[in-house]
Amino acid sequence: MAVRDADGGGAVQPAPPAGAVTVSGGGATTVLTDELETLAFAATDIAQSAEEWTATIGTVLWLASRDDGGHLAAAHRAATAIADDARAVAVGLRLAGEAYGATERGVAAAQESAAGVIGWLAGFFGRVTVPVVTLAAAWASVEGATAFFAWNGIRRLLGEPPVAPEQLVMAARGLYTDPFTASLLRLLVSSVDDAGAGAVGLPLPVARVLSARGLTGVSTSAFGVLVGAGMIGALRDRGTVDVRQVSVRDVASPAGVPGVVAPSRAPSPASRSATVPSPGGVGDLLERVPAASDDSPQVRIERFDTEGRSSWAVYIGGTAAWDLTAGEQPWDLTSDVEAMAGRSSASYDAVVQAMQQAGVQPGDPVLAVGHSQGGLLAAQLAFDDRFSVGGIVTAGAPIASVDVPSTVAVLQLEHTDDVVPALAGATPPDPSPEHLMLRREYLTPANVDVAGYLPAHDLDGYRQTAALVDASADPRVQRMREEVLGITSSRDGEASWWIGERTMPGGRG
Repeated sequence: MAVRDADGGGAVQPAPPAGAVTVSGGGATTVLTDELETLAFAATDIAQSAEEWTATIGTVLWLASRDDGGHLAAAHRAATAIADDARAVAVGLRLAGEAYGATERGVAAAQESAAGVIGWLAGFFGRVTVPVVTLAAAWASVEGATAFFAWNGIRRLLGEPPVAPEQLVMAARGLYTDPFTASLLRLLVSSVDDAGAGAVGLPLPVARVLSARGLTGVSTSAFGVLVGAGMIGALRDRGTVDVRQVSVRDVASPAGVPGVVAPSRAPSPASRSATVPSPGGVGDLLERVPAASDDSPQVRIERFDTEGRSSWAVYIGGTAAWDLTAGEQPWDLTSDVEAMAGRSSASYDAVVQAMQQAGVQPGDPVLAVGHSQGGLLAAQLAFDDRFSVGGIVTAGAPIASVDVPSTVAVLQLEHTDDVVPALAGATPPDPSPEHLMLRREYLTPANVDVAGYLPAHDLDGYRQTAALVDASADPRVQRMREEVLGITSSRDGEASWWIGERTMPGGRG
């Protein structure tokens, strides 16, 4: 595993080695791979050991009556030289990391500013060109569809099977799973508000000031999407949400229930809770996050009691339905966009209901863990006065635009070839020691054959990354891991599972 700082989250940067995990935040600004960080630690250790030997040999020289052949003096000089050289190597590595970090953040800021200006220009001049571009896009779509059906017709005449649209998407997977594409998408998303300002004729300096102060951004763009889509009946949620607790049989798989203590203490299938150990690492946390499925629980809640005090771990799954219209499944595209807009979504309401029914009380420490949309909901919980969220862990979640309070510990995992986190725009530099982001490219030669349309967004992939995080020697990662895990008790707890369901007006799911 490799680790480096990457505060310039929105920058289109030279890619680190495939599979390298980059670290940003945590109160530091260095940029080092994990291998170099290990070398820096080793050099420091060597320097300390050499200094101890120098002191020991110096003491022997002082006590000795003579030094025949000058061997002790030579050893003393050699130990001193080793200590000086090792210390210089460690300092040099960290100074290089600081310099690279400063350069990277400068490039990121310049790219984001340029993207904002280009976005404003596109919006300003787009008032004239939009009709032309729209007609051109419509013509290209018709021509493309005609060519696709014509090609399939020829294949049928030749006795070959037709090409399905899904095959075309898979053929383009190498393009939309490229880290450069995700970085470019971050910049494009971040400039949407500038394009809107230009379209309405807002002066460029005013648009940039509004964006810099957070008065416009991804949330306003998402709200605009909700309004526009709502005009054609899409992304409209007028239903109500209810949650219910499910039995262990509804969550068990052939491999058992993740996190259950041991077979000898496993619950009966009809049980509504199970005894679980406290999580032992970030990998443990992500193993307990519910996988996205249309008919499975979306929330898992664990209660840990210690000396009359309860602490909680809340695990929230990702998007399970991708329809443009709201249905029975609250974890859908409608909730995604509403959450991005900073609104209370159906999925968030379901999480709150599950926590309240499970018994979470004001003041109880809460650790919130989520994948994809679940991570976005976990970040929103940090602002909810009904709960005392002390830490959040997210994987593949679009939370770059969410300004989580600096008092909340945040461990954020992202894959650079995952376009979903990029939908939140560029990640601003965060100097808070309580916020730590870790990134890596997932589709390395070792797992490039992973199936799926968005393999880099898959929960199993983030579980692999979590295992690398647990193995990291970076002191920032170790401190943050201990901090978020410390919210829960070291004793066994009780886990429960919850399903949220939306009911639309007239009883339509």
